Amino acid sequence: MQKVLVNYSRKSITALVLSFIVYSAANPSVIALTPPPEITQSPSNQTLKGTQWQLSQWSESQPLTDTPITAEFTDNSLAGSTGCNRYTTTYRTNGQTLTLSPIATTRKACPEPIMRQEFLFVTALEGAQRYFITPQGQLQIVYQTQQGLGIMTFEPSGKAQANIELL
Repeated sequence: MQKVLVNYSRKSITALVLSFIVYSAANPSVIALTPPPEITQSPSNQTLKGTQWQLSQWSESQPLTDTPITAEFTDNSLAGSTGCNRYTTTYRTNGQTLTLSPIATTRKACPEPIMRQEFLFVTALEGAQRYFITPQGQLQIVYQTQQGLGIMTFEPSGKAQANIELL
């Protein structure tokens, strides 16, 4: 009896998936990825490359203020500080889609809260999917989490330091 239910469930799931594929093909906007509402998509004078960015807000956790997390994009590489170690990777963009290669880091030991922050940051960065430059000149990176999507907001380095000191 249980085997019949399993087979029936597989047929139902297959039919549902096929129906979704057919429906999606006829209605491509159904599967289009749109940014979460917190992200403002407007042009700015800021660019991804040539700016040293510092993490200022993070949907995953509050960045530790005494251990800045940075990111600097060049033509095809991204490097920065996790607050403890240095990291580097290569990246590609296609429109606002962001794809990273595996991330390499140095292996210096730091206090546990900083190491936890580093682990969360590298994991989030490895899940990067899209990026946006806000009208205020902030870099927002949207990444995949187990619960859905997360957002990391970066400021140009000098501006981020001023905002942290105001807190």
